[in-house]
Amino acid sequence: MCGDLASFGMLVFAIEHRDGSASTTQIAGKMDNWMSYQRPTSQKVDVTYGLRSTQLKFRVKEVMATLDVLQHLNSGNAPRNVLDDSSQPRPSTFSLSSLKSRLKLCDSEGNGLVFVAGHSFGGATALLSLADVPKSFAGGLILDPWMFPLPKPLNITSIRSPTLIINSEQFSKWSENFAALTAFIRNEENMQKQNSDVCNSVRLATILGTGHQNQSDFPVLMHPLGNKIKRLSYPKDPKLALLLNQRMMLAFIRQRLINLRIPSEIEEDKEIFDYGAAALKEHIEWFSEQVDK
Repeated sequence: MCGDLASFGMLVFAIEHRDGSASTTQIAGKMDNWMSYQRPTSQKVDVTYGLRSTQLKFRVKEVMATLDVLQHLNSGNAPRNVLDDSSQPRPSTFSLSSLKSRLKLCDSEGNGLVFVAGHSFGGATALLSLADVPKSFAGGLILDPWMFPLPKPLNITSIRSPTLIINSEQFSKWSENFAALTAFIRNEENMQKQNSDVCNSVRLATILGTGHQNQSDFPVLMHPLGNKIKRLSYPKDPKLALLLNQRMMLAFIRQRLINLRIPSEIEEDKEIFDYGAAALKEHIEWFSEQVDK
């Protein structure tokens, strides 16, 4: 998905989290410094929540640190690129200094033009980042957010940036997570009614016939084995699932940033957000429709 967005002329920064939630991560240039996945010491809910909520806060700090790096890059104060090290197997030939004065990070009023996006645990990270630093972002793209590690009770400060949440059908059928997500959305709607300054919407769509893995290219790569591996076997063709995610994300970003290189076949893709678009009824279900059922 990151590569897809970058192919349309956007600069995409992918954070390699070092909170212990990644399967494994290595600090570049330090061959003996690996961090493995950290499991809860107990299956008790309070122990698991304690670990994951701590990791979530750490992840949000990493997002904020990334924003700081963007500011430094734009000012010409580029940090050392560890991949430039000739001792690396494939040293980078890209100069970070080339980004000086080329990143439009905010508008004339100081409102951010950066989008924050995340999948699963990353979705929770993006939601909390949007709430903690509301003016830093132009919007949020949230894929299958895992609601468990978020603050409880869910009293996040209202999100002031437009936010699109895209769920797989598998995640929308996970009743506990979906209940927490919809409670959050209803809270946002109430905040907008009570506060005229909160004018940005949080919208939730479900892509039918898809699973959690369909928001990555893994099912596409493993498609020949999909029917043999239960967790990769979903009704929707994996390439179509990726395309639908891509179309929704691009259309959402384009509402805020108009100078994007968009292929002609989806240049005018406004119908993607049309609740009544007949051509998309078999693929996309909006939260309002799910409530009406």
